[in-house]
Amino acid sequence: MHVESIWVYPIKSIGALALDEAEVDSRGFCLDRRWLVVDPKGWQPTQALRRTMFRIKPSIRGGELWLHAPDMPDLMIPLLNDNLEYQGKIETGFQCQATVMPELYSNWFSRYLNGEYHLVRMMDDDFRAVREDAGQEGDSLNFSDLSAVHLLNRGSMEDLNCRLDEPVSEHAFRPNLVFTSQQAYEEDAWEKVRIGDVSLDTGIPCPRCPMTLAHPETGELNKFKEPLKALSEYRKLNNRHAFFGQYFAVRQPGWIKVGDEIQVDSIKR
Repeated sequence: MHVESIWVYPIKSIGALALDEAEVDSRGFCLDRRWLVVDPKGWQPTQALRRTMFRIKPSIRGGELWLHAPDMPDLMIPLLNDNLEYQGKIETGFQCQATVMPELYSNWFSRYLNGEYHLVRMMDDDFRAVREDAGQEGDSLNFSDLSAVHLLNRGSMEDLNCRLDEPVSEHAFRPNLVFTSQQAYEEDAWEKVRIGDVSLDTGIPCPRCPMTLAHPETGELNKFKEPLKALSEYRKLNNRHAFFGQYFAVRQPGWIKVGDEIQVDSIKR
């Protein structure tokens, strides 16, 4: 088994950025979900508005993060030599504080979403604790839903698409890593894995929400309610959520690159 592709989503809910290699710290991939769009009370936009954010595409040029969106000027966020004048802290709906970016960035997202919004960033002194079942005490997390790194099995994707009239893309599930495997769902049993320099543990299944019904490029909803409908028929846990993919906490930071072998150190009991 090896890493087929690496994906990060620098701002939660925007489009994916493909990387050949990426650094992982204790919170996950260093460019993954470190920014978040919130309203003045710290809450995310509605699901309908977040689906429109899928059309915001990121790119990296010269140590800078660029955002590209329909009918909007390109927006640059510096990643190196950051001398921005931040606007203080805000309490977010993720039960943590985040740092408010300068007004330029809030204005850009307010214009795009046609409302009042702020772009906030998770800085080194912004701490978000993981759930008890998703890591160890003291573990910190980015703005991912449950845990730091989301793995998706190509074999599991192929099995799912065999059950659908129209195949869906892995991007509907917004994974960080897609890996090759001939055995569908073997990742369900993993507890600890090593990839490149990185050690991951505390594997937990990823519950799928209605956002997976949205086309990953356009945000348009699937009229057949797929893939959730199919997953609900054979991938429900405890008769609640449908699950697909696995989350892991970071135990040893480092680098992961496309082609790295995946070593399974232990499985769940």
